[in-house]
Amino acid sequence: MASFETAMFDERGTRRGNSGLADLFGIDSVGDVAGPKGNGFYARIESQHEILKGFDDTNWIPGGAYRLPVKAAGPMVLSVIPAHTAYPPELSYVPVDSTDEPAVVVRDNGRSRLLYFPGDIERASWRSGHTDLSRLLQNAIGWLTGGTRQVAVKGDGVVE
Repeated sequence: MASFETAMFDERGTRRGNSGLADLFGIDSVGDVAGPKGNGFYARIESQHEILKGFDDTNWIPGGAYRLPVKAAGPMVLSVIPAHTAYPPELSYVPVDSTDEPAVVVRDNGRSRLLYFPGDIERASWRSGHTDLSRLLQNAIGWLTGGTRQVAVKGDGVVE
């Protein structure tokens, strides 16, 4: 699993034109980092996948604040709904309800599973405490590991 700007810089800190992992994930960077315009971006559910368990009564889930626009071949699981302005309220609406930009790239080749999130969903989850982002990350890790867990914690309280 990788996300956002992973491998976008070489060992000297120089920005690459494409991710160093582009061939592995089957992605191509197609633009500069896009940031929030009062709101972060959303992800539209385009097809069902194990990473989306628990998102049964919705078509959209939150994305991150920032994203690296990419193109990828293969099935579209989540598409990007671009960030939009938060104020004034009269203009605070999503201008499009679907795009061909992936919000996640999923690769499944036998026992080899790969996920790439073009957005900063880990950061957004940590900063916001949004349970949908946390669920998406937990589901993604569960899918990548084939449902096996090396560690389990039981008891009262919260572990982060």
